[in-house]
Amino acid sequence: MRRRKRVPREIRFCKCECGETFECRITDLKLFINREHYMRWRKDNHIDYFDHSNGPWNKGLTKETDERVRKNGEAVSKSLKGYKRSDEYCKKNRENRLKEWKDPEFRKDRSDSRRKFWDSEEGVQLKEQIGKQKEELWRNPEYVARQIRSRHTKPNRPEKFLTKLFSKVVS
Repeated sequence: MRRRKRVPREIRFCKCECGETFECRITDLKLFINREHYMRWRKDNHIDYFDHSNGPWNKGLTKETDERVRKNGEAVSKSLKGYKRSDEYCKKNRENRLKEWKDPEFRKDRSDSRRKFWDSEEGVQLKEQIGKQKEELWRNPEYVARQIRSRHTKPNRPEKFLTKLFSKVVS
């Protein structure tokens, strides 16, 4: 039986400059004692890996113009295809969202950010674009028929009365 080669170990100083040391293999990429030290170092050095002040990396790119966006879209689509969330997950998620919305500060922040977007020039342009698309859709008789079918709309009493009345007048 072959024995695995033993990797030498070394003592390192924590990168957060707390002065503490830890032992690890020389091949390890470990720089901190634990996650707490890493988070403290990140906060002290103002490092935010999710800083979107310049916007997302793919802003303005489309699957037609950029290969990375196309590949990413295909990968996400493939990974989510046929994915069903369990009832337990849906129930927990719903409870968490309801808890969030009970917090008035959260609701105010959310509504303010949405209002800010829709009042911006980009939001106004998007509203106009959506309006034109909807208008175009409602001009299509097939679309209207599908909407009526899907909404289970039936004539109400006044409409039924008028239909009977017109049919009597015509005949």
